[in-house]
Amino acid sequence: MGRKDTFLSASVNRFNQYFSVISGILAYYFSMSDGAIFAGLSRSVFDEANPSPYIEGLKKGVDETLVRMISADKNEPKWMLLHRLQSLKLFKEKEMPTWGADLSR
Repeated sequence: MGRKDTFLSASVNRFNQYFSVISGILAYYFSMSDGAIFAGLSRSVFDEANPSPYIEGLKKGVDETLVRMISADKNEPKWMLLHRLQSLKLFKEKEMPTWGADLSR
């Protein structure tokens, strides 16, 4: 058996192993099609928002103060800060698009 044949044989064996595992997973999943996986969950688990205390005290949007704070945290050179501030200024001068989803909320 040549080198190419050995490689091909190993590849076929690996494929057969993966196929066997995936077939077993799919068989298990479809055997539980009666909803047993989610039987112990109530709808309220999905309807209630998770608490997010990390956003308390934060404000929406980006402003010059935030850009300066991020730049300072990253120890960026002054030219980078000036570039970011100029970019923020250009962004604020642009109109928000009127198409697509409502981004005001």
